[in-house]
Amino acid sequence: MTTVGRVLKNFFFLTLGEILYRVAAVIFSVYLARTLGPSLFGTINWVAAIVAYLSIFINFGFNTLGVRMISTDPGKNKSLPGKIISIRLGLWLIGSLILTAFAFFGTRDFTIRWLIVLYCIATLPYSLFLEWWFQGIEKMEYIAIGKVLSGIVSTSLVILLVKGPEQILLVPWAQFAGNGILAFSMMITAIIIYKNMKLSFKKSDVISLLKKAAPFTGIIIALQLFLNADIILIGIMKDKTQVGYYNAAYKFVWLFVFIGGFFFQAIFPLIPQYYKENREKLKMLLKKTGKIMLLLGIPISLCMTIIAKPLILLVFGEEYAPSIPILQVLIWNVLLIFVNNVYAWGLLGTGGEKVYFHIVVGQLGTNILLNILLIPKFGAIGASAATLAGEAVGLFFYMREFSKVEKINLGDSILKPVIASVLTAAFLYYLSGIPVYYTAPVAIVIYFALIIAIKGITRDEINIIINSIKLKLNIK
Repeated sequence: MTTVGRVLKNFFFLTLGEILYRVAAVIFSVYLARTLGPSLFGTINWVAAIVAYLSIFINFGFNTLGVRMISTDPGKNKSLPGKIISIRLGLWLIGSLILTAFAFFGTRDFTIRWLIVLYCIATLPYSLFLEWWFQGIEKMEYIAIGKVLSGIVSTSLVILLVKGPEQILLVPWAQFAGNGILAFSMMITAIIIYKNMKLSFKKSDVISLLKKAAPFTGIIIALQLFLNADIILIGIMKDKTQVGYYNAAYKFVWLFVFIGGFFFQAIFPLIPQYYKENREKLKMLLKKTGKIMLLLGIPISLCMTIIAKPLILLVFGEEYAPSIPILQVLIWNVLLIFVNNVYAWGLLGTGGEKVYFHIVVGQLGTNILLNILLIPKFGAIGASAATLAGEAVGLFFYMREFSKVEKINLGDSILKPVIASVLTAAFLYYLSGIPVYYTAPVAIVIYFALIIAIKGITRDEINIIINSIKLKLNIK
């Protein structure tokens, strides 16, 4: 197969699998939110945020390390899958024992206790995930198939089994089944293709791989702490109902942030390449990318603020009305993250991993401090403000540190998307009495028509988007 054919095939399968998987995840969350109510929906998400650190512990940076090792020398690293799975199984056992001890000695709440234990069981299949291996050998279709099956199984089981709050403990089992299908499908496929999947607990291999993976782990842990601090602290300092309201609002942010992250993963291989070969191309790439992020981030944040009420009520129902102001604050995080990514991914692509890590730690500290100050009085809205402040702090330092590599000024790219966004938001506000599922698609057309009319996007910038799609996960 030609390079272009391989690129298009991998992009198609990876994108299709990820989209379908996330659609299933949204259906899963919305169904639970409506079935369990804000309090128990918040409880589920609070426990999931805690157990998420177990999945990080299991990962331990092996996803990034594994892709790098397999893609650079697949012949030499044939035994790598068995070695990494062996280590991950050990990490899962250690982490699960620690969390189980916390469940029985750290809380008296029966539901929370057993949700923690069951979610630990649900993470067992993570130890067997081979997504990184299929990425390394460029067999993205197997990842797509596994993810789609996983989403369908877990979502279907929740809809079939969970009919009310009394079935809440069945939720982790549904996720265990979905994760198990994903792990099983990848394992079977790998065994058929590879034909020699042997576990290895050799001490020297374990120590060597842990040392190689460790540098990636610090960044992952800091990022996860930053992302989950709000949820955990709201649950501790207020109540699980507030967690439910916060999570309902955050589902929309999660979907939009995925779009930005997907785009940056696509162009990331060009950053170190241009940094080494042509600094002017690097500067142009990041400036154009930053302009595109503003073109997307400004209208998303402004227009979602306008339609937050009908959107929340449509998707989650009247019971989640308190999520409306939370979403109106939290959605501006999308704009900040989009712009932050320009400088953050720039640092990662030019050897600034340590600086990036220090900034994330600073964001985490800011977020935790403001959460402690704001949550007792303002609840989930205070947590939303703390999240925005953490991203704003990050933006200041990402820009400052990356300016030592290249100066990327996005100030001259703000005016046109602001004008188009304000006009589009005015359209949505004026027609607020019409159902949002009618007005939102029209608003998207209006916005991009305005952007084209006022020349807010050029042919070169459109080409960047097209080329980033072609390059997605296929540049070595």
